[in-house]
Amino acid sequence: MKLKATIFLLTIGLFTFTNLSAQQDAKAKSILDAVKNRYENMKAFGASFKYSLKSSAGVTDNFNGSITIAKKMFRLKASGQEIMTDGKTQWTYLKETNEANVTEYEPDEGITPDKIYTIYKQGFKYRLLPAESKGSYHSIEMVPQDRKKYQLVKLKLRVKKADNTIMGWETYENNGNRYVYTILKFIEHKNGISKSYFQFNPKQYPGVELNDLR
Repeated sequence: MKLKATIFLLTIGLFTFTNLSAQQDAKAKSILDAVKNRYENMKAFGASFKYSLKSSAGVTDNFNGSITIAKKMFRLKASGQEIMTDGKTQWTYLKETNEANVTEYEPDEGITPDKIYTIYKQGFKYRLLPAESKGSYHSIEMVPQDRKKYQLVKLKLRVKKADNTIMGWETYENNGNRYVYTILKFIEHKNGISKSYFQFNPKQYPGVELNDLR
């Protein structure tokens, strides 16, 4: 799976929740609002995750990764690649070939890591799933009002009741594919993280080939 798709799905589930029509699940909204407030008040945070794909054709794929976010900056590591941006420039490093592509950062419309905890405000209907909300987690189902915009049939989000931390989600695509993300560890960086962490440093990658595509 391409890392850009991983970013898209991570940003949906970890951080991007336009006002919807008034008829929404009030309990679900109160939980999503609490999640939004929690993430917006953080200087920076990170998570390690497990990813699984179950395709309609019977294909499966699994890998682990990590992501760190500080407002509009993020750094994603997964499947032999690293993608990082300081909000202006983006670097994509490929471990197999030891090369890095440098481009202008062009966030996908409406879906960026700094907005993930507000996706429920971007054209989704949502409801709490009581039968799946027993124990330590809330389970919330979100359905896009415009499926063409998100290429999703629905999204199911797991939120930790104790502190409103997102602990996992599943996305169901129009083509029948299902993507499952499980948060293995979540860390809040209360003192923030230096901007340099989100910028590619060639000295840390001996012999790397830089391809400036700007």
